[in-house]
Amino acid sequence: MKRFIYQKGICADLDKEWKQSQPFGHIRVGTEHLFWKRHFRWYGVSSEAITRAYRRVEEVNGKTGCCSNDFSIHHLILCLRDGQCLELLIGDSLYRHEPEHLIEAMKKNWPQLIYGKEKKSNV
Repeated sequence: MKRFIYQKGICADLDKEWKQSQPFGHIRVGTEHLFWKRHFRWYGVSSEAITRAYRRVEEVNGKTGCCSNDFSIHHLILCLRDGQCLELLIGDSLYRHEPEHLIEAMKKNWPQLIYGKEKKSNV
């Protein structure tokens, strides 16, 4: 199995956790794993592999004809123990409050993680 790919039926414990996980846009928070959807495939990562998590918001200023159509795209950034960072799509501004609730659910399930972007020191 490729890294992070979650397939139904391979592991009964993961299937049970996926069914009980909370959905937040394209991401689901379980008790021990975080699942996300990219295209038509689901992926998952253990909470033990994550060291830091934070949200990135990208503002998009668009125009359709004579009207402006501004919206924002929300991403969840996960920093893993092996040094890799994953940028996961939560959704756009149509998902209103889900990005805030996602971080709250992660804090409740995994209080040991560091939340927020790492501050760069001026050395």
